[in-house]
Amino acid sequence: MTSVHSGEHSSIQTRPSLLNRLKSGDDDASWQEFYRVYGKLVRDFAIQAGLTDTEADEVVQETAIATARNLPEFRYDPKVCRFKTWLLNQASWRIKDQFKKRQVGVHASACSGQAEA
Repeated sequence: MTSVHSGEHSSIQTRPSLLNRLKSGDDDASWQEFYRVYGKLVRDFAIQAGLTDTEADEVVQETAIATARNLPEFRYDPKVCRFKTWLLNQASWRIKDQFKKRQVGVHASACSGQAEA
């Protein structure tokens, strides 16, 4: 997977207070802030990996869902694992899923084309 080298993304500072609010449950304002702070990071990461705009948008959504599910187990300790690293690992798995979907779609198209011949 590729890494994000943009200075804009490297300057994102994790705020433990935001992570704690996200862990606590349905806080729409905190999720909006999450998207504002991290959405572009995840989307750019997906684009750099070779996904289309539509696929990258889906990765952002799937990564947010995975974050909501897995964040309660995440322990913020920058000495062990930075949140951005953890988040991009979540995104990386969703990017791989998108490539798998793409392969399935190409295979299905090829098979349906052969059936018509």
